[in-house]
Formats: sequence, C-alpha cells, structure tokens
Amino acid sequence: MSEALNELSAHIGEIAGGLITGSEIRYGELTLTTDAARLIDLITLLRDDVQCEFVSFIDLCGVDYPRRANRFDVVYHLLSPRQNLRVRIKLETDEATPVPSIIEIFPGAGWFEREAWDMYIWPLIIITKDSLRTLPLGISLFMSSYGTSWDQLLAIA
Repeated sequence: MSEALNELSAHIGEIAGGLITGSEIRYGELTLTTDAARLIDLITLLRDDVQCEFVSFIDLCGVDYPRRANRFDVVYHLLSPRQNLRVRIKLETDEATPVPSIIEIFPGAGWFEREAWDMYIWPLIIITKDSLRTLPLGISLFMSSYGTSWDQLLAIA
C-alpha cells in the first residue's frame, strides 16, 4: 500500500503542485496540506483527475489548537474507490479567515459543515451559501431550555 501512496503523492505533486503546501504519508494515509484560498481547486482536481478519482466525501472535522496563531485545523477525508485509497486534506485558519464551503463539489458535506459550525458556535469555520440559514436543533433546544440568547453564547466564546 505504501508504494501506491507514494505513487499517488508523486502524481498529485505533479498536477497540483501549486495547490498544496505540504504532503506526507503517515499511518497508512496520505495527508495533503493547503490553504483556504486553494481548497476548492484542490478538492475539484482530486475528484476530477482520472488517476485520482476521489469521488466519495467521507467526513470533515475541525480541530482547535488555542495556543497557535492559526488556531483551527479543518480536515477533510476523501475516498477513491478506483484506487481503494483515502486522502486527508488539512488546512490551518484563524478566527478571521473563513474556509469556503465544498457543498458545490460534494453536496453531502453540508451536514458536516453545519456540525463544524455548531461545534465552534460562530460562523467563521465554513462559509456556505444556504446551509446555515436555520438555527440548528441542538442550539435551539439549549437556548429555549435555559433562556439563553445569542449574545450570551457569543460572550462565552
């Protein structure tokens, strides 16, 4: 498997060299690092390239490193059934630099984007066109049960 990952890493480095800032194989998975400005182009390329065909969105999560300047990592996992391989795309961001939505590429990512938005309460992790238009049920129940307002929630953050 590591030979396949090395070949895939080399191929992606050739076709997407300007879109990635780092690449490493660890724990049997390829991790590509990028930034928010190049995320859409990279994910589109990984989906559409004939040798990659990462056509299945697996999940998305956020990680908070409070002591780091770019304190948030946003991590995506994609699967290529053709290659029988996964790829992890990771990027760093801060409170002021939002990450674009990938729902135009993978509509199934919408739920995960809303979940990341819920986790961090404020809408800075993901910018979506319309997936955040309603108040999530969990926060809605919390606010109604405890008489909490948005101002109080944002003051906690």
